[in-house]
Amino acid sequence: MKAASRQRKSSAFQTMDRAAEVACYYGFAPLPAAFRVRQEDRERVRSLQSASGKGRSNEAAMPTIEEHAALLRHVEKERFEEKPLPALLYALLDSSGEGRKKRGEKHLLLSAIGSGKSIVEALLIQTASAVLLEEGHASVCLSINSIGDRDSANRFFRELNAYYRKNLDRFPASCRTLLQKNQMVLACAHEKCRLVAEEAPKPIASLSEASRAHFKEVLEYLEELRIPYRIDHTLIGPAALQSEIVFEFRPADAKENAPALTAGMRSNNLARRFGARKEIPYVCAAVSLAREKTQGALRQVLIKKSTLFFLQLGTEAKLKSLRVIERLRCAHIPLCHSLARDKLISQLSAQEHLNTPYSLIMGQREALEDAIIVRNTATRAQETVKISELVAYLKKRKIA
Repeated sequence: MKAASRQRKSSAFQTMDRAAEVACYYGFAPLPAAFRVRQEDRERVRSLQSASGKGRSNEAAMPTIEEHAALLRHVEKERFEEKPLPALLYALLDSSGEGRKKRGEKHLLLSAIGSGKSIVEALLIQTASAVLLEEGHASVCLSINSIGDRDSANRFFRELNAYYRKNLDRFPASCRTLLQKNQMVLACAHEKCRLVAEEAPKPIASLSEASRAHFKEVLEYLEELRIPYRIDHTLIGPAALQSEIVFEFRPADAKENAPALTAGMRSNNLARRFGARKEIPYVCAAVSLAREKTQGALRQVLIKKSTLFFLQLGTEAKLKSLRVIERLRCAHIPLCHSLARDKLISQLSAQEHLNTPYSLIMGQREALEDAIIVRNTATRAQETVKISELVAYLKKRKIA
């Protein structure tokens, strides 16, 4: 009877937006209900606006500069640098305003604060992919590009500006005016601009060794997740944000100028540009929720305390981790994880804090064999299970 009572206390129904439900499953916590862009955020942005050039026109989905400012203000106010990192946060926000399409539409804002690891981009991209699938977008393609760290970006833009000056007479008059205002025209649809852009320097060619290795790791995650992608050399993002990696989701059959369904970026020095005391690694994305009715997106969700904690050891295990998590999400099996932590002792500390009775453990050997260890944390009894059979095993043993 006491066990049943504890079970009832650890489970409760809650009305949730389906996009928020996906974000919660992947470990994102909701921002306070009062979170919104304030006048002070707009004022902090004004000093950056003069540098705001664009790559592709993706404002329908890209978090606005004001939203970035509001997020980083919240991080500074709550002193996140003194808390366990990374912090994964989400918010459902209205999409009306400058650069947005329709009043009344919403978008899901996803952010990861405090980790420079490539798994963080992969986590945001996978979460966005899962949200888009829930929203009915069965076939999407990811465009991605890397501008790299500060030295890489400086080297690229120096070469790009020299190339533009050398070829200024090849641009139409309107685009020459933009160039003189330091506006990027790499993704301009004008035929003359496209011809010049094809021969322009590519950001990837200017990447430092560290930035090249980071980008390579992100692409390896995408391949493991089987997310279709292409490297888009014209995808730069707003220059005011100094993006290091930029990505977008679009329908696989979308026309070239169709708005993005999702757009996001990494910028490790944006916090400093907004006045923070030190650099804070930062990844953020916005997923457009173009719904005619919000009511259909709400549902009763049984919130259960997870009995499982996912532990991963080694590169191969980390690569396969997100695919395992998505498999369990689709089966509605709650799971806790700390994917951005590499050291086992750090992951075990997080598990101990949550007091989950079972561990899912994937090391290098298990990853190579497409298997996973299910361990009882109290008795240490364990069994190795094929990933393809994991859901059935957990349900049969009534672990989930």
